[in-house]
Amino acid sequence: MTGVQTCALPISRTSVFQEVEECRRLRIDVDTIMKNQYESYIKDGFLDTIGLYDTCFMIRKNTNKIVNMQKMWWDQICQWSKRDQISLPYVLWKCNIEPFIVPGHTRFKGNSYFRMISHNKKFRKIM
Repeated sequence: MTGVQTCALPISRTSVFQEVEECRRLRIDVDTIMKNQYESYIKDGFLDTIGLYDTCFMIRKNTNKIVNMQKMWWDQICQWSKRDQISLPYVLWKCNIEPFIVPGHTRFKGNSYFRMISHNKKFRKIM
């Protein structure tokens, strides 16, 4: 294990470009920021073929490589779009980290390990 575990996004989008286009369509963030961010990644040599990741949870081993990856990821979020799904694949590529993908989906019923709790509801004990 390289130090990062995450879940694959349980959606139809499979590339950063598709995520940027969907975020632009939904006006989730500033259009020009996301467009320029993607263009910057491509200019840097990023091949948009590694997929997207659901970051509702991450398990990380606290190594120097992972700490550096986390710092770089935060820098990308501060510099560009707040959308972590846009910057994470690029940062993983830059840091030469291949995450372990946990099987199954975290956002659908039927997964005995995860429960979806809406952000706008009061916290309630789920265990």
